[in-house]
Amino acid sequence: MAVLWSGGSGEHARWTVLARASAVRVLEPAADPAAWARSLQPASAAHRDAIAPGWMVCLGYELGGVLEPVARGAEANRWPLAVAVRCDDAWVRDNHRGVWHSVGSPPALEATPPRAWRAGPLASAMGESGYAARAARAVEYIRAGDVYQVNLAHELSGPFHGSARGLFRDWVERSGAWYGAYLEWDAVERRRAVLSASPELFMAFDPASRRLVTRP
Repeated sequence: MAVLWSGGSGEHARWTVLARASAVRVLEPAADPAAWARSLQPASAAHRDAIAPGWMVCLGYELGGVLEPVARGAEANRWPLAVAVRCDDAWVRDNHRGVWHSVGSPPALEATPPRAWRAGPLASAMGESGYAARAARAVEYIRAGDVYQVNLAHELSGPFHGSARGLFRDWVERSGAWYGAYLEWDAVERRRAVLSASPELFMAFDPASRRLVTRP
């Protein structure tokens, strides 16, 4: 399953996509990222200006360290470097016009009751003192002129029970995030899911005007 969620009414938060995955391609740590990217078949020329089948891609943080070794962290990689989900059957909603479009042969849209979930308690991976030390180091980097901005990520982990889809539904509805995503796939040892909800537009590209927009 793959979802791209637009929860706002702004210019760029326009499309919501509910897709059924037809193929999954995982970029493992030992693989070549360039060869993996080339293996993803792009949309044909006839489809580039229309709603058409395509790939949803999730890029892991650790991929940055593969492409730029100086950015590589010391933590062990527990997830694939990237995951691509092929979406041939989907419902696509134009939130500006309030219109649904079908791509391929998606299943019928049906209202379903919320699915229960439970999480926690959550524990910090670095603790309060570790986080404070990293924050102080980031401030020194800024004072030294080495960087002008630092995104200091803080990992929390804990047990989870129930439906990841239910968590995503509640998350985007309660947060009001403009941009969200949900990817779910079956790995060798277990089913995995990535949930994302953010007020930030990472990147939007208009092929007609060749305009690239980012909105932090």
